[in-house]
Amino acid sequence: IPGLDDYALLGKAWFHTTEEKRGKPVYDTVVFDMPASGHAYSMLRVPWVIVDTVPEGPLTRDARTVKQLITDAKRTAVVLVTLAEEMPTNEAIELEAKLTALGIVPQQLVVNQVFPDHIPDGTPVTRVLDTLANEAQLPSPLAEVTGHALLSRERRLLNEQYLAELARRAKTTIRELPMLFVKELGAAHIKTLGAKLFS
Repeated sequence: IPGLDDYALLGKAWFHTTEEKRGKPVYDTVVFDMPASGHAYSMLRVPWVIVDTVPEGPLTRDARTVKQLITDAKRTAVVLVTLAEEMPTNEAIELEAKLTALGIVPQQLVVNQVFPDHIPDGTPVTRVLDTLANEAQLPSPLAEVTGHALLSRERRLLNEQYLAELARRAKTTIRELPMLFVKELGAAHIKTLGAKLFS
């Protein structure tokens, strides 16, 4: 059956939502980190395909149960994660529409790694940076610092463009997570990001 591997993985997640020990659920919450948007949609759509095409039996009964679970907003919350860039933005909006059409309504759209507004337009820092950018040759380390500042500003402007696009086209509540310039995320970083998701 095409998609059976995907369905087995989806079924595994569903199984963990039903696990009990001494009459109580083993897990309060099951988090299923889905694959990329196209693959995720194909995986989530498998129960519909099975219910519509496979003769009635254990497979269709389970598929119907999984379908009920993932369309129940009280038991399942879909969180879309994207970047404020052209392709990820378009894919997130497309996935939102496809999932909504299935009856799976996303609860949040998280925009990850948003560059900070280090160099706001119209400030003295912006004017100095523009002046330095027009210099033919800058001594080190001024050249490197200027290059990094220009890159940061360009990334911020790009992010702002696609944040505006998401705000205009997406129907889901949007949350922004900042780019953290660290080699590894520690507990304090995770706590900071988590607080932003629920602020």
